[in-house]
Amino acid sequence: MRNTNKHQQIRYKDDRRRINATEMDALRRSARISKLDRKTNEYIRGKMDAQDMLLDDITQKQLIWYGYVERMNPNFINFKYFMYLYILMFYYISYFKSY
Repeated sequence: MRNTNKHQQIRYKDDRRRINATEMDALRRSARISKLDRKTNEYIRGKMDAQDMLLDDITQKQLIWYGYVERMNPNFINFKYFMYLYILMFYYISYFKSY
């Protein structure tokens, strides 16, 4: 079980890395800046006026969903399942934000 948890953490971190890379690739192409120009991600974000990252929006939506689940009736059948999923997700978010 412990080994599976490690693989899930690695997969989650890889997913976040891929989302960031794809977002920066789209911004770079929209700004018509080649990778050969060797401009930083901060420069490209400033030029495109894109201050918020996609992963920040995803995290915000997940926290909104958590608020909904937290206010849910505890007698609801799936309440414990939702809480388990969200506690697991919150653990991953807090773990990888520390990097």
